[in-house]
Amino acid sequence: MEGLTWLPYAQLIWLIGKDYERTRPEFTYLAEGGISTGLVSPGQVHMPLDKHQPWALRAITGCIVEAVTLADWKKSLTAKAPDVIIVCEPGLIDGLHDVVELLWGRLSEKRGALILSGTSDEANEEWYELWEGWSRENPEGGHSFSMPTWDNTHRYPTGRREREFLVYAEKYGREALLSHYGGVPASPRDLVLRGFWKYGVHVDPTLEFNPSYPA
Repeated sequence: MEGLTWLPYAQLIWLIGKDYERTRPEFTYLAEGGISTGLVSPGQVHMPLDKHQPWALRAITGCIVEAVTLADWKKSLTAKAPDVIIVCEPGLIDGLHDVVELLWGRLSEKRGALILSGTSDEANEEWYELWEGWSRENPEGGHSFSMPTWDNTHRYPTGRREREFLVYAEKYGREALLSHYGGVPASPRDLVLRGFWKYGVHVDPTLEFNPSYPA
């Protein structure tokens, strides 16, 4: 819906995902919102049935919305300067820091907005670190927000007091509840130094793995 508010002002909006299928929900929401508000004509929405083909729409203002895959992101993301980039399910993208760095460069010409939106389930450590870093003052000026499932009071009238959430928390614990339903990314469980390890501090992306080195 944030992307929808940009339609009257932007010239180009990208929806980026690990593959086209990851961008389908966000593209569908934006297209439906555009049609219902009169910003998009139904005939200007192109969604091929083949999940391996890109989708696009044109608003009545001339704004183009394109779905872009990260299958070959170093080549596919360097030719245009979008006003807004929405990254779909960033927690499933390997090398997220490198992708964000490239997207930042694409947005710089128009001083555009970068939005990363997704769930925390099965998210990698880079997504956790980015979310955590943007939850406090940071040099990028980023902000992170959590939208719990129980905030949808249309479906869950009593919010977090719904029986489903109470039973889940009792069985699997508060951290699991917040991670799966609370919109709060949990630090990856397979880290030896869980809660301390940080990608930006403890990983040098310029180094390559050498199997001849001692473990």
